[in-house]
Formats: sequence, structure tokens, C-alpha cells
Amino acid sequence: GVPYRVLGDMGFYDRKEVKDIMAYFKTIANPRDNESLLRIINYPARGIGDTTVGKIMAAASDHGVSLWTVIGDPAAYDLAVNKGTLSKLAGFYNLVNRFIEQADKVDAYEMGRMVVQEAGIMTDLMQDRTVEGVSRQENVQELMDGMHDFLRSRQEEGNEEVMLAHFL
Repeated sequence: GVPYRVLGDMGFYDRKEVKDIMAYFKTIANPRDNESLLRIINYPARGIGDTTVGKIMAAASDHGVSLWTVIGDPAAYDLAVNKGTLSKLAGFYNLVNRFIEQADKVDAYEMGRMVVQEAGIMTDLMQDRTVEGVSRQENVQELMDGMHDFLRSRQEEGNEEVMLAHFL
């Protein structure tokens, strides 16, 4: 009985670049979503490798907390990584935390635009000038267009529920 609107077919949402952006959105909406966080922790590449991710997962499991909790305070969970890795984790944490802080202040479209630009997703996609790379860029633009349509249709209906959580 929950009203919904289909913005694209499932095939569209199965594409890697769309899944990556949606994982950012899900992490922003719920930072304790470990699956989504694992998808974005090193996308675009930020030098957080599998060994570090394994250590984060082990620390989270040992202490019964989420990955996000460990990343937010690695020292409290005895995360054995070097200073360079700690800096990379802090950069990732701060990036996502900025998005989280804005999630209830800007509409879904603006949040999507911020994520695609500030996380470096579009910059990463622009590096690939192959036919597949251009197609990925177009898919991201299509997702953004869908978010804009969502916002516009909600506003036309007088519905004020236009935040990222509503889009999800």
C-alpha cells in the first residue's frame, strides 16, 4: 500500500555505475549499511585496499559494531594500519559525513549532484573515453535526470518529501 513511481527498469539499476552511486546514497541514508559501504569505500580509487578493508571488517566483527563505526574512530577499535591509511580512511569518513550532514538540508537532486561531483565519480568516469566509458557517463546523467524528474513531479504535486531518503 506504499505509493511509488518507477523511474527506470531494473536493467538500468543493475549497471555498475548506477549501483555505485546508489550505494553512496544508501550509505548516506544509513551509514551502518555495511554492504553499501564496502562497495564505495575505495570507489573511486582512494588507496584503501582489500587488506585494510579486511582489518576493518575484523575489528567491526570483534567489537560488534558497524564498519562505519570503526572507520569513524579507528584507534578506539585497535585498527592496525599505518598513518597513510589512517589519513585515507579519515578522508573517506569526512567526505561521507559531509554528505550525511547535508542529507536533510538539500533535495535529492542536489544531493545526487554533490555525490557525483565531490566523491569524484564523474571525474573517474570521464577518464574512460571508450564507447563503454561514454555509455557509463550517459547512465549517470540518466540517473541524475531521473532524480530531477522525481523532484519536479513531487513539487508539482505539492509533495514536500523530496530528500534523498524519499528518493530511495
